[in-house]
Amino acid sequence: MYCGDVWHPCQGGLMKSYAKTKAGIFSLTLLSMAALGITPSLGLIMADFPAAGASTVQMLASLPSLTAVAAALIVARTANHMSKKTLSLFGVALVAIGGLLPFFIQAGLGFMLVCSAVLGLGVGFITNLTQLLFTEFLPPEERQSAMAQNTCFVNIGAIFMTVVGGQLSVGGWRNNYLVYLIAPVILIVAALLIPHDEAKPEATQAAGAAVGKGSMTKASYVVLALGILFQIAYNAFPNNIAMYLAAANLGDSAAAGLMSAVMLVGGLVAGAVLGKLLPHFQNRSFAVAFAMVGIALLGLAVLPNLAVAYVFSFIAGASLSVFFSQAPFVLSVINPPAMIAQAIAFYSIGTSLGGFLSPVLLNAVSGGAAATTFLVAGILALAVCIVLEATKFQAHALSGAAGAADMMDGRTSEAR
Repeated sequence: MYCGDVWHPCQGGLMKSYAKTKAGIFSLTLLSMAALGITPSLGLIMADFPAAGASTVQMLASLPSLTAVAAALIVARTANHMSKKTLSLFGVALVAIGGLLPFFIQAGLGFMLVCSAVLGLGVGFITNLTQLLFTEFLPPEERQSAMAQNTCFVNIGAIFMTVVGGQLSVGGWRNNYLVYLIAPVILIVAALLIPHDEAKPEATQAAGAAVGKGSMTKASYVVLALGILFQIAYNAFPNNIAMYLAAANLGDSAAAGLMSAVMLVGGLVAGAVLGKLLPHFQNRSFAVAFAMVGIALLGLAVLPNLAVAYVFSFIAGASLSVFFSQAPFVLSVINPPAMIAQAIAFYSIGTSLGGFLSPVLLNAVSGGAAATTFLVAGILALAVCIVLEATKFQAHALSGAAGAADMMDGRTSEAR
C-alpha cells in the first residue's frame, strides 16, 4: 500500500487517500491568523513611538483585516482563471515579505504599517483559497470533515503566533517579527504537498451556466447574512471580556489573556473532533453554532463566576470552529462550480463586516456595559438558532443542492 494521493486497496475496493493534499492545505491554514503575530509587542512598539498614538500602533494588527477584504475580491475575480495553488503560494510569499521586512529594514512605523498591509493581502489570499483548494481536490464526503479539521489548524496557528511571538519579543519588539520565519517553511511544504491544478475557466463557466446560470444561489445570501450575524454575536466575547472581568472584580488583564487562550483551545478541540461529530448534526450545524455561542454569552451575563467564565470561553471558541468550518462547505455544495470562488469571497467580506459592526451595534443597544452586551448578543444568537431550527434552512439548502446535482448528472448522461 502506498500512502499518498494515490489509489490503494481498502475494504475490498479502491479508495483514494487525500492525506498528502490535506496536509499541504492545512499547512497554509497555519498562517490564517498571521496578523496576531505582532500583537504581543504592541505595548512595546507604542512606547517606542509615543507621538504616533495608540490607534495608529494598533493598526499594525487591524490593518491586515482591511487589506484581506481586498484580497478576497481579487481571489473572486482570478480563481477561475489561474492556478489556485499558485495564488496560494503567492499569498504565503506576501506573508513572508510583509512579516519579515520590518526585522531587516528599520524604517519606522509608516514602513511597518505598509508591511502589515502586505501581510494582510497574503492572509486574505490564503484564507479564501484554502476553502477553494478543498473544493478543487476533495469530494464532498471528504471535504466536510477536512474543513472541520481545518479550523483546528487555524487555532494552532493562532496559538503559535501569539505564544512564540511573545517569547521572541522578550529580546526586543523587532525580534517579534522573526515569528514570520514560519512562512518560508510553509511555502516549501505547500509547494511540495499540494497538487498542481490547471485553470479551466471555460469548463467552470459552462458548469455554472448549466446549474445556476452563472449566479450565486439564493441560499448563499442567507449564509452570508448568517456569517454577519454570527460575527456580531461572537465578537462580543473578545471585545468585552477584559472589561467584563474588571467590572465584576473577577480578574485583571492576565486573566483576560488566559480566557482568550482557553477560547482558542476550545476552537482547537472542536476542530479536532468535529469531523466525527458532524454526521450527527450535519443538517443543523449552523443552529448548533448559534446555540453554543448564545449559551456561552448568556451564561457570562447571568453567572459572574471566574471558573464558570472559563467554561463558557471554551464553548464560545468551539462555536467558532463549528460555524467557520461549515459555512464554506455549504457554499461549496450549493453553488455551481464557477461561482464558488465568488460566494466564498463575499462570505469572507461579510464576516469581516460583521466583526467591524459588532461593537458599534451592540454598544448602541447595551450602552457599553460588558455584561449587558453579552446578554444582548446571547439573545440575538439564540433567536437566530430558533429561526434556523424552525425553517430547517440548512437541510433544505443542502437537499436542493443535491437535487440540482442529480439534474446535471442526468443532462450529462443524455448528452452522452
